[in-house]
Amino acid sequence: MKTLRLVLAWLFGVLFILLGIANLTQTPLIGIVALLVGISLLPITYQIIYKNTQKEVSSKKKAIITTVLIVVWFIICGIEGGKEREEQEKTFISEFNLNKKEIVSQINQLIIEKKYDEAVSLADKYHSAKDQTVLELADQARLELLKLKNQQKIDDLLNKLKDVPETELEKQIELYDELLTVDPENSEYKTQNAKLQKELERQKLINSQFSSWDGSHRNLEKYIKSKMNDPDSFKHVETKYIDNGSDNLIIITSFRGKNAFGGVIVNTVTATVDLDGNITSIISWK
Repeated sequence: MKTLRLVLAWLFGVLFILLGIANLTQTPLIGIVALLVGISLLPITYQIIYKNTQKEVSSKKKAIITTVLIVVWFIICGIEGGKEREEQEKTFISEFNLNKKEIVSQINQLIIEKKYDEAVSLADKYHSAKDQTVLELADQARLELLKLKNQQKIDDLLNKLKDVPETELEKQIELYDELLTVDPENSEYKTQNAKLQKELERQKLINSQFSSWDGSHRNLEKYIKSKMNDPDSFKHVETKYIDNGSDNLIIITSFRGKNAFGGVIVNTVTATVDLDGNITSIISWK
């Protein structure tokens, strides 16, 4: 742990010293404070102090000195950065006032060419001039850019929908939900989403009628067993269903079981059930 602290102290100390040297020419104050932070971090600094004064600086004092210098460095960076931005804004305002007609024309042309990103960037460059025409053009470019991005997202979602099988209702609903987030007033998306939601509810209702273990229809199996000579001999073979979109399903179940003579035979029962799984009629028993 001590070795790690020493390595980090040397690393950050050297980094701040290099940062200070790099800033000495352009922003001397930031450079000087950065140098002081770097020196305060270097372990050798306190070794030199001890060698010359025979007084050891405690870890607490080292931390306080370094923390204060870093805080001062951040404050000065903020002040100097603010001054730099202010000077830059003055330069842009002056540049805009001298070339207003050309700049406005250039932004307009970029919008005409549908280069909305470039139009926004150029308009924002001269935002500090507070020119009403430039501000309006910037808003126009942003709006067109948003429309373009939304359309691209819509196209991507519609392409994804094409690849989703019709049976994957939940995935389709998820994509339509995303489409409605982008274009909430689209009546086609609303209608299709509502239709799929209804289909999903119906499918869940239908699925709940069948055993997840072997696919048998629970109520029809109970009915069959109630009519068998030997209910314990019942062995489910296969169950299929036909959904024609009405209030009833057609269930076709094949099963093995013993007849009245004790022989094992295969029977197929076809029945209709309502959407709650209740048997409404027996069509055939073969």
